[in-house]
Amino acid sequence: MSSGNISIKLSQVTLQDNQNTYLAFATLFGENGISGSETRCNATLLVAARFLTPSVTVNETNMNVTCSTQGGYPKPTVTWTIHDVLWAQKRTLDPHEVQTNFTLDPESGLYTVWSQVNSTENQTVTCHIFNPVLKETVSNTAVVGLSQSIHTDPTGDVQEGLSAGLIGVIISILITFIFGVIYFVFKYCHGARGGATGASRVATGASGVATGASGVATGASRVATGASGVATGASRVATGASRVATGASRVATGGDEELSILMGSTTSQPQDNGSVDQVDGATVTNANGAAANRAEGVTEPVDDTAGGSWSTPGE
Repeated sequence: MSSGNISIKLSQVTLQDNQNTYLAFATLFGENGISGSETRCNATLLVAARFLTPSVTVNETNMNVTCSTQGGYPKPTVTWTIHDVLWAQKRTLDPHEVQTNFTLDPESGLYTVWSQVNSTENQTVTCHIFNPVLKETVSNTAVVGLSQSIHTDPTGDVQEGLSAGLIGVIISILITFIFGVIYFVFKYCHGARGGATGASRVATGASGVATGASGVATGASRVATGASGVATGASRVATGASRVATGASRVATGGDEELSILMGSTTSQPQDNGSVDQVDGATVTNANGAAANRAEGVTEPVDDTAGGSWSTPGE
């Protein structure tokens, strides 16, 4: 052959054939049919057997989970993952948290696997069995606290839905959470409305206090104005009384002056054609306009042709 693949087919392979090395030779011919080269291929046989889907059981008394499988080869790798339903956390357990035993059947040469971990309630626990030769993983999951397991196919995909118990737990948690949120929102909104109402009432009270203070100030202003008016009126009354007293005083003074004038030494006598008012040392005028100076004890003739009159002291 000039090119191609060479395969070796083995039948009736047993565990005793594991790790055997097989050698294949191939001779390449040229175009003229003459042998050109020879190729030798080495191949090591790896024998493997699939493990069955593991069985996962829960012991609620001791709160542990056990995983077991058999019929596989070679020795597998066992890992555990735990998913906390309440906290939605998933993690892979460390080797020191897992107890695992491998048993090799002397007759078949196949392995039996037993593994166990501790757990708590409300957890989903998954056991993984990995075959290093086949690069294949088979898994199974159980819910702690419930009896039904959740089976997976060799690739680890979940084949069945969640159990009714798990669904009930999840629904209960969701309902509780929803009611808690509703209660919180109601209390928050109610408190906000109450605070707004209280603030409004406080503002109204403050406005009333301000109005009352304004009324008191207005009343005080009016009282002050009234007092000022009363004082002004009293002042005016006092002024009027003072003026009345002044007028009365002036009237009294005028009476005294008039009385003083009336009580003077002037004498008046009516005459037919004139009058003469004479005082000591006074000038006497008759009706004709004649004037005479008369000293005390001096008598001067007066023309009486015009029918005038005169008077002398003592007459």
